[in-house]
Amino acid sequence: MAAPLVSITSGTASLVPFVAPYVRSCPTPVAAQTLCGAAWDWCLATESWRETLSTLLTVEDQAEYTLVLPIDTAANPDVPYPATIIRLLSCTENDYAQRVTLTDRGVLTFSYPPTTDDREIVCKVALQPTPNNALFPDWFVQRWQRGIIARALELLYGMAEKPWTSPAGAAEQRMIFVQEANRAKRELVTERLNGPMRFTMRTL
Repeated sequence: MAAPLVSITSGTASLVPFVAPYVRSCPTPVAAQTLCGAAWDWCLATESWRETLSTLLTVEDQAEYTLVLPIDTAANPDVPYPATIIRLLSCTENDYAQRVTLTDRGVLTFSYPPTTDDREIVCKVALQPTPNNALFPDWFVQRWQRGIIARALELLYGMAEKPWTSPAGAAEQRMIFVQEANRAKRELVTERLNGPMRFTMRTL
């Protein structure tokens, strides 16, 4: 039995208006594509795209299960999984007596097959978008926009021989990206230990 899809309702294109004023002569498609790469880098640096995948039910003596990851075949017809798993963060069956492994494509395998039917399996995972994927949940785009935008501006300013090229600007945005990534990792560790933190959107 496969879990329902995780909803993906927003995209990095929504961040183009925050980038465009700083690189006025940059074509919109270039800015949008750069934001895709920036979100990819952000996820890899922070493991901050985290989803609790929907419940699966065990089948007696069945060791392998497939979790369905976020997909959008309409936007990515040639890429069946625009997100892959970086790491398994937690699992309801991940205890001392029962080890599980999870591949980047969502195949969950028990070291020892369940001995009963209908035990619930709930996995929390950190996801990595595949290259050029621009689709993300609303909460992800809203919460981490400052770090994603900083990385996008760093990449844009670092392009050679463009009207918007700025080595100094790239260095400044790199500092912001690193600061935001470190802040995100601290927040995620705190949430894991103490529960979700109250979050207030920053004004850019």
